[in-house]
Amino acid sequence: MLSTGPDIRGIARNVSKRYPVAAQQALMAQNGLTVIYAETKQYAGVDIRGAWLHSLRPGDVGVVTWLGLLADPVGNVTLRRRDLKEVLDAIEHQGASVWELATGRRSTDKKQRDAMIADAWDGLAKQRFDKGTAKAGRPAQFTAPEDRAVVWEEWHSKAHKTNAEAARAASARLKRTISANRMWRIVLEMRKDKGISAADLKGGSGRRAGRREPSLSAAWDKHKSQVYFLRHGDTDRVKIGYSCRINGRISNLRSSNPDKLTLLATVSGARDAEARLHKRFARYRISGEWYRLEGKLAEYVAKLPKPKKPMS
Repeated sequence: MLSTGPDIRGIARNVSKRYPVAAQQALMAQNGLTVIYAETKQYAGVDIRGAWLHSLRPGDVGVVTWLGLLADPVGNVTLRRRDLKEVLDAIEHQGASVWELATGRRSTDKKQRDAMIADAWDGLAKQRFDKGTAKAGRPAQFTAPEDRAVVWEEWHSKAHKTNAEAARAASARLKRTISANRMWRIVLEMRKDKGISAADLKGGSGRRAGRREPSLSAAWDKHKSQVYFLRHGDTDRVKIGYSCRINGRISNLRSSNPDKLTLLATVSGARDAEARLHKRFARYRISGEWYRLEGKLAEYVAKLPKPKKPMS
């Protein structure tokens, strides 16, 4: 396990029941990894993470199922995030990179690196490390790249008239049950990684009547969704997002953020409206959906009607 020959080294950590070590090792083996640093009973008391970090050399690739698994599970959210940042800094300082196996993202691509970090921080904030957590903050089950390819193929197949048919076909090929909702979530993740817009995805999917996207009806989006501008503390950072249940969405964000969040304004619109605003104010983007509240973005927000009851 502690060999230093290959330049691709995986690490499987025993920090969450949602990510059992055996499953992490199996996924890595499916992808051809032969060197895996695993926290098993055989190595109880050994700093596996430290040994894994020490083994990385310039040009090497460190493989982890989900980036958040590299963080120390002990401590509060702030300490975990700080620890994860220190680990990433150490890896990049050594000239190595990270490959997140569950999504296929690599830290050598800036866009994918930002997405990995954002997802990991969000997961840490939702207490995904807590072994006793039954439902709250549970991450989606990870899927091997070849399984995701099957999902993508069956979802876009014109042979299926409904989502349920696509799900049954995918389940038969994968030899395990996968729901239509789970398929749609995987397709959305892959669409983001492939850089395909929501409009292109719907237009090229071959859907006919009866193949409505689960929980994403156009009528609901049209009449209920809002794009919101949420300010972080007293800083110039603002989040541009959208939700069908904006009060609940903001409450969830506040529960996972120790700092004050203030709703500055809202505007009617759904995913497409959010995408247009992200593109329009791309120059002010910090990371993910967070932007600097300055220039034309600040002017735009200032002209929008303020919430009747300020949420702060």
